[in-house]
Amino acid sequence: MNKKTKYMLKSALILPVIGLLSACISLGTDPLPSMLTLKSNQMLDAGQVKSLNNENGLVIALPLLPRKLDTTRIPVQIDDQNIAYLTQTAWVDKPNNLFQSLLMEQISAGSNFVVMDEEQGFGKNIQRISIKFHEFGIDSRTNQAMIIADVTRHHPVNMPITKRFAANVPVAEIAPSQAGYSLNKAANMVAADILTWIK
Repeated sequence: MNKKTKYMLKSALILPVIGLLSACISLGTDPLPSMLTLKSNQMLDAGQVKSLNNENGLVIALPLLPRKLDTTRIPVQIDDQNIAYLTQTAWVDKPNNLFQSLLMEQISAGSNFVVMDEEQGFGKNIQRISIKFHEFGIDSRTNQAMIIADVTRHHPVNMPITKRFAANVPVAEIAPSQAGYSLNKAANMVAADILTWIK
């Protein structure tokens, strides 16, 4: 048997094996039909200038997430013990990053605060807002988008104050577009309530 014949036989054996493997495993991730984000319903006007002082500086810390929310998947509460995740979609980023950006934009647009993240506000003796989320998803039992968060206001002089915020918005159908709309509305409601509280 010459070398050419051996090569042809080896190729004939290898190709079916590759075909079987490709049927069993995925070599890449299929793109999702859609991805969700959060957008503030208030936007800071272009060209607006604010000067920082000890009274109007505000740091928004990156919110904390429980394990079930520490993902780009959108949780759906089935019952008290069980959750699933919405299929065919995901957040473009983790919800704490998305909400931090939304809240910073809404507070900047709706107040005189000069709003910063933790890196920008490092070392500055100014107010700080920290957030711990408990819920940020869909409740299939009530067909509602549900957000629950404990928000703490840290003042350079006064003792910290914590308040719980919550928003529930009906979801017409537990599907990507409807869930995204309702979660965005709920996030803006919570952000507006936080803004009212700190002003």
